[in-house]
Amino acid sequence: MGWLDWLHAGQSSVLSERGDWSFLEQQTMLRSSMLEPGLQPAPSTPASEASTTLANEEQRYVQRRVRDNPMWTLDRGTGFYDQERRTKKKASLLGSGKDAGKSRVVYHGVEWTQIVSHVWRRDFFTTAVHARFQYIVATMVAVFVSSFLFWACIYYVIWKVDGTCFLGFHSFLSAFLFSIETQNTIGYGSHAIGDCWLPAWLVGIQCIFAVVIEAVFIGVIFAKISHPKGRSRTILISECACIARRDGILKLMFRVADIRKRTAIAPKIHAVMYNWGSGHTTAEGEVIAVDVQPLPLHFLDATLLLPVVVEHTIDERSPLYGHTSESLEALGAEIVVTFEGNSELGDTFMTRQSYLPSEIHWGCTFVNIIQQAAAGRVQHAINLSR
Repeated sequence: MGWLDWLHAGQSSVLSERGDWSFLEQQTMLRSSMLEPGLQPAPSTPASEASTTLANEEQRYVQRRVRDNPMWTLDRGTGFYDQERRTKKKASLLGSGKDAGKSRVVYHGVEWTQIVSHVWRRDFFTTAVHARFQYIVATMVAVFVSSFLFWACIYYVIWKVDGTCFLGFHSFLSAFLFSIETQNTIGYGSHAIGDCWLPAWLVGIQCIFAVVIEAVFIGVIFAKISHPKGRSRTILISECACIARRDGILKLMFRVADIRKRTAIAPKIHAVMYNWGSGHTTAEGEVIAVDVQPLPLHFLDATLLLPVVVEHTIDERSPLYGHTSESLEALGAEIVVTFEGNSELGDTFMTRQSYLPSEIHWGCTFVNIIQQAAAGRVQHAINLSR
């Protein structure tokens, strides 16, 4: 759990004891699980001593995870939900924790080598750009060294057959140095070709080959460095969501923040709920395996100067209407949130987060992390430790 999920207190099961909650709300709050960090009971929700103890234990657990996990990052959290998904073997469309936003859908029916080969051949550049940087550098070194050795072997064989075709050659090392000088246009002057057509043509071919591979690797590395995917890592989306009343209306809520000084331009947030269950049957009798329904969202501050709690109203038009936590679990439901925006450089970027029913906490709201500037100070603050 990251900075948006700091535990306050409470346990949803106690809400069933209240008489002023609707039947739907009482049924959906029967799960006896701890509230997660970043959440607090809704204002009308009583907190018990047991729930406070559970909250303290969870807070200590999160602090230990942050301290002991060197890979912890602000946008990926401590991996609590990811560990829970893996431990309980929960299926999901998107990953969580360090794999947040990555698709977990597996394609099969053909050999995986065919899929990989198709992706590399038909979408080489995009695939190369999305590869890990260390793999790109390792591949570049391997390709260049292999090229140097390949052309050096050819030049060495020609020199052994006809020593007049090259000047300044004494051994294979001379051929290797000549290959490097030719491919990188160094031209130290100690090695040269003689009056032979074959090495002349080969030097020209090597120069053309060098231009091609250098253009490919320079393009891939530049695109990798300038890729707006890094900008999406500065958009923080809460690892869990909550459902509670706001102004008397039942809402699904999650929190979003942009930690850069220059916030995203024209941000757009979308949410979609995937239901597996028995699927959807059309009027023509076609069975659609997965029911995909959009969740209309509302958030007040599109400038994202401050963290915002994005809301979805649960009414008769909402796909969540009439559902409980148990019914969502039975349907295998998953809510996928997508954030889209433009950076100050004009690049479009995107980040995603998903919520399983166990990661949606009923009767809870997010704790306040916005701090108004005190007297004598000129900057408002956001408390990331909460």
